[in-house]
This record gives sequence, C-alpha cells and structure tokens, in this order.
Amino acid sequence: MDKVRNILSKAFTKRMIVLYVAVILVTVILYQIVTSVMLCNMVMVDRAFMDSAVAKDLVKGEFATAEGRAWLNSVAEDEYIEKDDGHKLHALRVNNEHITSSYIIIYHPVTLTSADMADYAYHFADIGFNVLLPDLRGCGESDYTDISFGATDTEDIMLWVNKIVEADPEATVFLFGVGAGGTAVLTTCDEGLPENVKGIIEDSGYDSLKDAFKNNIEKYYNKKSFPALLIADTYVKAKYGWSISDVNINEQVHQSTVPILFIHGGKDEIVPVSHSNDMYEVCPAIGTKHLLIMVYLLILQKL
Repeated sequence: MDKVRNILSKAFTKRMIVLYVAVILVTVILYQIVTSVMLCNMVMVDRAFMDSAVAKDLVKGEFATAEGRAWLNSVAEDEYIEKDDGHKLHALRVNNEHITSSYIIIYHPVTLTSADMADYAYHFADIGFNVLLPDLRGCGESDYTDISFGATDTEDIMLWVNKIVEADPEATVFLFGVGAGGTAVLTTCDEGLPENVKGIIEDSGYDSLKDAFKNNIEKYYNKKSFPALLIADTYVKAKYGWSISDVNINEQVHQSTVPILFIHGGKDEIVPVSHSNDMYEVCPAIGTKHLLIMVYLLILQKL
C-alpha cells in the first residue's frame, strides 16, 4: 500500500510541476501577446493614441511658432480629395501672393498634423512657392484609423501631385517631409512620378520601419524587440492589411527617378543618422544627391 502511495505521490508531484511550468509558459506567452498588441495599437499605429495628449508629449516643445501658426491661419485654405474607397484626404493650401508655377508638398512627422508645419510653409512661400500641407492618412482631418508610417501613403501623395499637375500642367513640384513624412515622400521616388516633380527632400526619415521600431522598442520601452515586434506585425497585418516589413525604403531609393536631398540630425536618438547614411549610399544620384548631417550649428555637406 505504501508503495502505491509513493507512486501516486510522485505522479501527483510530477503533474503539479508540469502544471506549474505550463501555467508559467502560458502566462509569459499571453503577456507577450497582450503587451505587444498594446504597444503596437497604442504607440505605433493607432490614430486614437496619436491624437492623445500622451502622444503629443512625445514631441518636445512646440514644433511651430505662434507667429507661424497665425500666418498660416490667415492665408491657408482647406482642400480635400474624396477617394474611391470612401475615405477623405485633407490638406492646407497656401497660394503664393505672386503668380508662380512652383509648388512644394510638405508632409509632417507622426503625432503632428499639417498645421504644425506652418514655419516650413512660411519659409517656402517667402521664397516663391505655392505650398500644400497634407495630413498623412490617420492624422488631422484625413481619414483612416491607422497611421501607416509610409506603408500605404504612396497612393495618397500621388493623388495630391496629380491634382496640382492637372490644374497647372506647367507646375514644377518638389516633395518634402519630416520623420514619417520624409519616409512617406520617399516611397514615391520609384513610382514613375510625373516629369513635373523635380526632386525630393527628406528630413530624419528611416530606411526600414522594422529597424526603427526595433530601436525604439528596446531603447524607450525597455522591452526586447523579439517576439514583441513579430507579434505586433502580425496584429497590424490582420487589422490593417499592411506589414511593418513593407516599409523598406532602400529598395525604392535605389531605383529613384528624381534627385534627393537627405537631411538628418547627427544626435537623433529616435531615428539614428545611419538610416539616412544608408539611403544616401544606395541612391543612384539622378542629376545629383546630397546628404546634410546637422551637428549642433555645424552643417556637413557630402556631395
């Protein structure tokens, strides 16, 4: 009888150990899934979070000056594009006081909107450009519930370009963007842009969204990027239909059909300067290419 009890006791103990181990593994897996989805939904791509006060705090200081905003409010007009999928795109338009066929389309970083690019708009208007300031999809007054960080913005940018060219066939157009806006405009560089588009200016963009997220997850959220990024990517693809891995700008820059100016802060911690360095190296230099690395007040130009 004692032998039976010992056997049963050992079997029970083994089962308990297996159960405990299973509970721990399931807990760890569920934790990874839940936190990865939350990380993705709240910090990466969800419009509700990007419009929140918490997200606004990620951008230190005021991006546009009060004077710039006041000027933009006094001169800008709203423009919209109704898309075939039922969504609406929004932009602020500033027509230069002098008749000109020079245009620049300016895209904002994540957590910001078109109005936050007021100072940029003033500068370009002052030197003779008509200025268009679109809201990236999922931002400002543009529809969609997700911010795609350049994954799905190409079509929208092309719509704005074509709208300008249709209205003014003699238009000379430049594309300019900062952060995610910079990456977004780069997604068009191999898209057979109209001859009217003469160049692209990107400031602090990233060549790989996956690498950019990996860097920020590990640095700012103190979390291993694996398996968090893999789970988050699976979630994004299931919910929004695009993948974080879709944004690989080097491949597009390598086939660029227009000149590109790359600008990056030498001390940028969110998107390391290596991203612009890598894009510059693969750029085929159609006509010319430039790389500006900003280090405090020193500008180093690489031709």
